[in-house]
Amino acid sequence: MKGTGKLESFTCISFPPPSLADEGYGRDNPYCTGVVALDENTRVVARIDGVDARDSDSIPIGMPVEIVFRGQDGVTDQNPIVTFQPLTSNILT
Repeated sequence: MKGTGKLESFTCISFPPPSLADEGYGRDNPYCTGVVALDENTRVVARIDGVDARDSDSIPIGMPVEIVFRGQDGVTDQNPIVTFQPLTSNILT
């Protein structure tokens, strides 16, 4: 798995579950969740980091993204959370 794909759809969420509220997300700091179409022809629903969820018009559908594994507070790195962020290299053109 290359871990790259394109953002197909998304939503910005202002009322997070407690675990994301503990990370600072909320009404004044929403987070983004989206559907990513991976290059291997499968889809994944995950949090989209590195975008401005306060300005959803700035998040383009079709944006190239890459997978990022993030650790959780109190959980070892053996239990990462799958997220995506805008592609930072020229893997996709």
